[in-house]
Amino acid sequence: MSILGFVHAGGKYLQATGSFTNMQATGNVMNVTATEINNAAVSNFDVHTSFQTSIHDVASYVDSFLFALFSCTGFEQPFYALSEFSRPRKVLPTYTLSAVGCLMIVYTLVNVSYFCVIPKEAYTENTLVASTFFHYLLDSSGDSQKAYRVMAGLVAFSCFGNVIIITFTAARVKQEIAKQGVLPYSLFFASGHTTPWAWLKSRIVPIPRSTSIAGVEGISLEDYKEKTPMAAFGLHWFSSVFLILVTVGLKSQAQYNFLSAIYSYVLVNILGSLVSGSLLYLKLDSYFRGENGNNWTAKAGATGFIPRISPIHAIVYFVANTFMIFASFVKPSKDSAYTSSKQGYPWYVLPTVGLSCLLLGVAWWTGLKGVEWHRRRTLVVSRTPYIERVSEGEYVQKAELVEHEWIPDTIGDSDSERANVS
Repeated sequence: MSILGFVHAGGKYLQATGSFTNMQATGNVMNVTATEINNAAVSNFDVHTSFQTSIHDVASYVDSFLFALFSCTGFEQPFYALSEFSRPRKVLPTYTLSAVGCLMIVYTLVNVSYFCVIPKEAYTENTLVASTFFHYLLDSSGDSQKAYRVMAGLVAFSCFGNVIIITFTAARVKQEIAKQGVLPYSLFFASGHTTPWAWLKSRIVPIPRSTSIAGVEGISLEDYKEKTPMAAFGLHWFSSVFLILVTVGLKSQAQYNFLSAIYSYVLVNILGSLVSGSLLYLKLDSYFRGENGNNWTAKAGATGFIPRISPIHAIVYFVANTFMIFASFVKPSKDSAYTSSKQGYPWYVLPTVGLSCLLLGVAWWTGLKGVEWHRRRTLVVSRTPYIERVSEGEYVQKAELVEHEWIPDTIGDSDSERANVS
């Protein structure tokens, strides 16, 4: 895409200098006619006009930033599945930094190629920029919609790949939540089951028997095979279908925009604000109370990693995310690209639904505490990991024993459940 965009911009330069006509006469030119080469490369890179706009309302900037954040998310997904990694301490830093660095370069080049082809006015249209790129590059001389249809298929294929990755990691997040006992039938959703590939592989290559979990009587890991959280997969499937069904009344483009924006609003803004706010609290508590508080500075110093700009980065991130959470409730101007008529849904729906997710979590936690109060018992969760050393300095968690026990507030018998979670 970057190469095509730069060729397009170069063609405009040759056309402006008169070289394009000469090349066209000799036949030494790509199949891009002069009428298809617009002035986007000139107008978009003109420092005097490229940033001129009549839209200056806060809502438009905030909503645009939500979509920009969505494009930059995803790098954190591997951290949700570190137990699936081989040699994570060596593999994760190298490949994560390499992937992020490469994507930063490619992402920048792709956006520059967009500016070489797409006129600034077209960015306010409620269409996919990639489809618009190929439309202006190949179909703009006629009424053909082939580029839109082709890119719709490619975008759907890309979304399918994104769904696979998110499903892989999100199911494991839900499994961890279930291990903490906050879901109904938590141990059912927390348990792992042997994958078909692991079962087939065990038939071909025999797996040596593993030893028992140290200190736990009656629990062993015989013929250990790779397991996957199938029940958590089902829970994630249900939540995904639910999101699709509640937005089925929107047009396909509006539905895609809403789900993308709600992802950024909840997982980036809300969770980002909570995490950075908590980190800021720990830093300030350590600064003012020292050893009498959480003593975060001493604990973080033991790891050898304390950013020199601390706590400036936490303050900036907390303020920025908190501002965006509440600024999303501001009504966009009439000529904004984020009005109800252009977006397909009222502007206040997105932040309302996003904050409702947070409040629903608080209500769920309150309900769990209410159940404990009603039963006069406290849910105690104990987790016993089974870890094997695979190489020098590298360890792998083969399985985990999770136990849920209801401890009575008064002296008496306790109810306990346990499951071998792999």
